[in-house]
Amino acid sequence: MKKILIIFAVYLFLIINLTAQDSLIINDGNSLFIPNGASLCAENIIVNLGGSLIAENASGICASANISGDGNIQIGHFPNPGYTGENYTVVVQLVEIDGVGIEVGDEIAVYDEGPGGLGINAAIVFDGIYPIQITTHLETSVPGGSTLPGAIVGNDISFRIWDASTSTEYQGEPTFQTGGTFGEGFATNVTLVDAVLDITVPVVIPPNTIRMTSLPVEPDDYTVTAVLGGVSPFYMEGEHQTLGHQLYIPSWGLTSLTMDLVDGYKIFDPSEKTINYVGLPVGGGQTINIIGNSIMILGYPYSSSHTALQVFGGYPSIKYADDGQGNVYIPDWGLTNMTMYPGRGYKIYSEADITPFTFPVISNKTLIVKRKTEAEYEGRLEFNKTGDMYAVVIEEIDDKWGTITEGTEIGIYEGDKCVGGLLYTSEDQPLVAVAWMGDERLEIEGAKKGEAIRLEVIGIDEVYKIETEFSRGGTFGSEVFSAAKIKVIKNVPDSYQISQNYPNPFNPTTRIKYGLPEAVHVSLQIFNILGEKVADIVNEVQDAGYYEVEFDAGKLSSGIYIYSIYSNNFSDTKKMLLLK
Repeated sequence: MKKILIIFAVYLFLIINLTAQDSLIINDGNSLFIPNGASLCAENIIVNLGGSLIAENASGICASANISGDGNIQIGHFPNPGYTGENYTVVVQLVEIDGVGIEVGDEIAVYDEGPGGLGINAAIVFDGIYPIQITTHLETSVPGGSTLPGAIVGNDISFRIWDASTSTEYQGEPTFQTGGTFGEGFATNVTLVDAVLDITVPVVIPPNTIRMTSLPVEPDDYTVTAVLGGVSPFYMEGEHQTLGHQLYIPSWGLTSLTMDLVDGYKIFDPSEKTINYVGLPVGGGQTINIIGNSIMILGYPYSSSHTALQVFGGYPSIKYADDGQGNVYIPDWGLTNMTMYPGRGYKIYSEADITPFTFPVISNKTLIVKRKTEAEYEGRLEFNKTGDMYAVVIEEIDDKWGTITEGTEIGIYEGDKCVGGLLYTSEDQPLVAVAWMGDERLEIEGAKKGEAIRLEVIGIDEVYKIETEFSRGGTFGSEVFSAAKIKVIKNVPDSYQISQNYPNPFNPTTRIKYGLPEAVHVSLQIFNILGEKVADIVNEVQDAGYYEVEFDAGKLSSGIYIYSIYSNNFSDTKKMLLLK
């Protein structure tokens, strides 16, 4: 049998236990407030004009409920994580949005965004009464070795505000009277939390460099002249999702480009330009259709940085992304650590249509953006970083000789022209070397699409002989990226060699170099001046190549010593002097 419950209370604050077949009616002048931990489940919930239904957490109302009516319906925006660590109180005296106090049904949330923080810690729906007391929870160790989740003691306290009337989330700027970090004192007292409205995100465009850029904020006016705010780059182009291809070249009178949050744009100027993007913070939620088997430049509709895995990880058909500054996302190769930054555009490739692709909603953890520049390269190779990158993944290096060490460089060449490279600093594979493409329209020198890729491995003193096998690509731009395996071929002398030891005189160690033109059994021995053998340094079969060994004479007395090398077809002897 179905039941109908009619709320006549002016303000009811309790747990409602109804079955899914029941109905609930809230009439004029009456309110139902569902706090965290309470639940309401009914087939129909009707809020008549003048009535009010406020739930602190959306999970407090069952998903199957049909909610309708002309009254005030406020379902919590911020989820309460329900942490169980030690209580810590945050008291807020006043909350404002653009100088105006928040209203009943608006929300305020407390976040831990410091090192190791779990993000949102606690949230309340404003009931119109100040001061607001918010109970947060601190991470707490308990007997037995377990830990109750909560905020990290010492991390900064930050705030978010939800304006229910406009369905807008804002970053809160707090003014602390006491406290300010989790666990500081017995409580934190905040005199004012003021919503951050427009923010400014500066983006620097280096001279003579193609950059990809996009809107990191929601501007009042999306026309390019309004967005750029008086900055006039030489060239800008993009593919608007509804307006099609757009070109901005003010010197030619082309100024009608309209920007969009989901689109990325190429931008260029002979001199350095700084664009200050001004508008409301954004945190995803937009959609765009991605065309499979084609390269697109996407926008990044976020006001803070996130990883490419956070943005693209839910779409396995997205196989590649780069920022045009040397950083890539190639999930099939385990390359997923690219950080995405506000104001940048991103080149992506999907192997299938995504209709639509939805930028995931991710909270803006900070609106003070620390932006990384292009992937740093501090090697000896010289090339022009044009801003239009082409990635060459070095998937494997076969180097049984151990010749590739820190400081070795992998150069990328078009013919004899170096167009990019990688400074080897780690044994982790795969590695990503970046080539830089040219642009004849803008008279930028770089690699030319369709030309063959040539790799070189360059040591401190020599260029190593290598064999290169491309598992994909092999010419610039032939595929989204290229991938290669490198095998180092050890240099081989034309004849047997043995060099004078160094240093000489020495105390107590010195090094001896020798070369073998073929695989052979080698014996390298040390004798004193009386012809007595004092050490065996080498006694084995070795492959052809160059070798270097160390001799430690720490247990010998000063004097002249003789070292001799013997093989099937060669022998040689040299003197060295030990001085202690």
